[in-house]
Amino acid sequence: MDGVGDDRPSWTLDGEPVPYLNIDEYVPDDNDPDDPLTSDGHSACSLALEGTTEAAKERATIPVEAIDGLVLLVSGGSDTVWPSSLFADRAAARLERNNHAWQFDHLAVPDAGHAIRVPYRFDEETPLDGTHAYGGTHSENARASALAWRRTLQYLDRALGPSDAPVVGRSDT
Repeated sequence: MDGVGDDRPSWTLDGEPVPYLNIDEYVPDDNDPDDPLTSDGHSACSLALEGTTEAAKERATIPVEAIDGLVLLVSGGSDTVWPSSLFADRAAARLERNNHAWQFDHLAVPDAGHAIRVPYRFDEETPLDGTHAYGGTHSENARASALAWRRTLQYLDRALGPSDAPVVGRSDT
């Protein structure tokens, strides 16, 4: 995946890496850090969380309370890459605890996995009842993607205001 690799974070701020836990330090050599959760419930992410200090975790925590705007958190309860629902819950609690001035929501879809993305991209060859490699069924990931897209558009409308741009194309009215 572009921008993601060894010894660097997945996230940046103004082009600079944000503090992070280097999960490669916590994964046994015979494991691939990109592997999903194992049958015993451990992933590279969970091993890093269990094996690091509280100070390192605090240093790697994103200060979401400093966000100057609306915050929409989206997670899948069956995410096997990282505990996205747990982290989103923690972020929402941090926003609440710090009396975040803007609206924030956590859209949690219990049976979706890590593959919540741009909606409506599954083809006829993807079995809807199949399980995605990174958690959730294809149908729940598709549903979560559509829900997240709709909610994102609502958030953008609130933040930016309704558009005065003319609608181009077919109109049913």
